[in-house]
Order: sequence, then structure tokens, then C-alpha cells
Amino acid sequence: MSWRSAACVGIALASFCAFVYTPISDSDFWWHIAAGQWIVAHGSLPAGDPFGVYSAADSVRNDTVLRGQWLGQVMLYELFDHGGSISVVAMRALLLTGCLGLLFWRARRLGAATWASWAVLIPSGMLALGFTNERPQLFSYLLAALLFFAIENHERNRARLWLWTLPLIAVLWANIHAAFLLAVVLLPLYVAALWLQARQQRKDFRALHGGFALATLAFLAATLLNPNGLTTYAYLFSLEGSALQNATSEYISSFALYQLGNFVPQVWVALLYIMAAIACAGLWRHDRPRLAMVIFLGVIGAWSYRYLAFMIFIAGPYLAVGLTRTLNIKPRVAMPHYGVASLLMLAVVAIAFGVQNGVALRSEVNRSIFPVAALDALGDKNFTGKIFNHMQWGGYLLWRLSANAHLYVDGRMLDSARLEPYRHILWATPGGIELLRREQFDMVMLPPSNRFTGERYALIDYLRVQPEWRMAYQDRDAVVFVRSDGSN
Repeated sequence: MSWRSAACVGIALASFCAFVYTPISDSDFWWHIAAGQWIVAHGSLPAGDPFGVYSAADSVRNDTVLRGQWLGQVMLYELFDHGGSISVVAMRALLLTGCLGLLFWRARRLGAATWASWAVLIPSGMLALGFTNERPQLFSYLLAALLFFAIENHERNRARLWLWTLPLIAVLWANIHAAFLLAVVLLPLYVAALWLQARQQRKDFRALHGGFALATLAFLAATLLNPNGLTTYAYLFSLEGSALQNATSEYISSFALYQLGNFVPQVWVALLYIMAAIACAGLWRHDRPRLAMVIFLGVIGAWSYRYLAFMIFIAGPYLAVGLTRTLNIKPRVAMPHYGVASLLMLAVVAIAFGVQNGVALRSEVNRSIFPVAALDALGDKNFTGKIFNHMQWGGYLLWRLSANAHLYVDGRMLDSARLEPYRHILWATPGGIELLRREQFDMVMLPPSNRFTGERYALIDYLRVQPEWRMAYQDRDAVVFVRSDGSN
């Protein structure tokens, strides 16, 4: 790669980094660091909900959510505890930028042409802007990319040392996030494709790939070295088709993003899959294992937007290789002399625009999404008793409030049976009003409306006219009601 090409890649990655260096906005981040804090303080993993919100109604989900992500939660907590929001935002920006840089580097090492690599890098980067949630899943993106980077280095150099990294990645990944289960499917699929390819080419599979097959078995065995063992595998089956999955926007098809108003990302998705279709033709003849990765990850990425990131960071380099072969692109195309200067000017303008509009180079907490001002104004200690809260605020309240506050729901949703009653109360249906009275809440905390649709929550209008409830706080981001006959 020439210095001009390298400079252009560096400018592009720096620009991407600036636009993922944005305020903490993920509602799940807070319960993750609250869990990490509890684990560090107690020196053990919780057997049940340490915050007393849920009973262990769903033992599989209970174990997976509370124990299966312990290392990722501790890492996030330690980052936040020692460096505040700046350290978490910086980690997220560097991690995602590293994954994107690794995509381009892997593509070039595998023989993809420069322009084919750029063709994949640009839509991948634009789509990666939608995967900035501060969760243990962030670490999964890097571990997935590193896993296949190790495989590619073994195939390139025939160095068995790279195979030893597979079980090490497995142990780390299995204690950070349940997405390691994706690799449990991908690696045997890759081995099976290698076997078929060797058989078609009449080559000795054991001599060529026997070491990798054994490393795959070691990887699978190493994934069991987590607090839940085989229980984690049951989680996928319990989640499939559940009410919780159906209620989570992340599980929407990548081709249905327009239904959520995401029209520009929908265009990038379409472009990525068009390139994937073209790339498959180039991989078909001589690279069946990577073709299998593109097809499998493409299918699950289309089925659920949640998995699209793994298609980008794992299979992105294979798309570039396939495009190079299908379109017979020259491996090296000289970058124009004016390319670096033009891209640098464009990057400076884009970043300046992003900073001015608050969508780049910001490291604080997004106060408009969480009830920060409400808790600051009323005081954390005044939030006691039973609280009916918005689900997206549950994690933040777990982090801020004392054990004297008993929340109704949070994003962990350890008991999916609470989802339907929560909805009924939120929208003040007749059944919801009856539940509200039966539960005898001391406080209600809600945003004025749904931040995605703008629809006003019916419960707020209902409580306004109830004599037993009084409004204790209101701003554009939060409304707090207190029962007038309660202790608050």
C-alpha cells in the first residue's frame, strides 16, 4: 500500500472515530455497570437478581444475563469508575475504529484490490455507526474479528502458534458476552467447508487442515469454561420467538429499517448485500469456506439487524476479495495525488459539522435520554418505595438509586411475564389501571412521550387528574408523580 493510500485510510478511520466518539446513550449500559459494581464489591457472581427487581422465573435467562457477561460488565464498570464517561466513550470509539481498520487490513492481506476494499469499507463504516451501544457486546465485535484474523494468519503462514489463540479467545469471549455462540456455529461450518473443498480438489484434508479442526474442537471445549457451562447454549432456544425478542427493535430485519424511519442506513444495507451477491460469484470456485461465512452471516444479518455487525466485521474482508475476483479488479490502483488533500478537507468539514451539531467528539452522558435532571433536582435519597418506571430508565435508576427504591422493570427483563402488565400500565388501559392500584406504587417516573415515535404516554394524563397523585417534578425529559398519601 502506498503512503497516499495509507494516509487516506487513516483519514477515513479518524473521521469514523470522531463520529463514534459520542455521548453515552444506551439504556442498558447502566445496569451492566451496576452489575459490574456488585460483582467487584462482593467478589462473587449473583445467583439471583441482586437488585431485587425480578424473581428467578426464567432460570436460563436469569443465569445468562446475570452471570454470563460478568467479565464484560466488570470491564465496563472499571472503565467508568476510574475514568468516567470519557473512558467509556474513548473505549467504544477506539474499539469500533479498530474493528473497521482490521477489516480493511485483512482484506488487503487476503489479496483484495484497494478499490474493492474501499467499496466494502465505506458502507461498513456507515452501518457501524449504528452499533455504538456501550455493552459487553462491543467486545464481541473485536473478538470475532480477531478470531478470524488468527485463522487467516494460520492459513497464510501455516504457523500453528495462531491456532493456540483460538481456545484463549473462546475462554475470554465466553465470559464476556453470549455472542460467542455465533463462533460455535461458524467454526464447525468453516471446517466442514474446508473438508468439502479438499475432497473436491482431491487433497488430504487431515494433512492440510487437521490442526485447525483440532483447534476448533479446543475452541468449542473452551467455551464451556464459563459460569453457566451448557446452560448458555439453551439461551438461544429460549429466546427464539419469545415476546421479549419480538418487542426488541434490534431483532428487526436489516431490510426493514425503513419501518423505524432509518432510510439512509437502509440504503447502505442494500448496497452491502448487492456487493455480497457479486462477491459470492468470485468466492464460489476457489474459496468455499469464506463463501460459507458470507452466506451464513448474510442470512442471519438480513434476518436480524442485531447480527449485521458480525457480517461486517467477520465477512467484510471476504466481500472485498470476492468483488476483486468477480470484477477482475486490478490489485493495485494508484491513488491520485490530489486524493489525500481532498479527503482531508472533506473530513475536516464533516467533523466540524458534527461537532457543531453535537454528533461528534462528545464524551458526556446524553442527559436528555435519562432522568439525570430529575434525580439531581429531587435528590437520589427521596426516591424510595415502589416505583413504576419506564423500562429504558430502569438501568440508570439501578445505578443511581439506593436499595430503598424498588423498581418495577428494567432492560434486563429477567421475567418476560412482566412485559405485558408493564405495557398495560404505561398506556393506562382498564386492566393497567387495575394493576396500578393493586401494586400500590409510591412513585411513577416516565418520559413525557416515546422518544422514537413521539406518542404521549396515557398514564401521565391519567395521573394528572387523580387526587391521590401529585406531580413532584416535570421538565421536557421527565415527569415524576408521587402518591399524596404515601411517605414520599
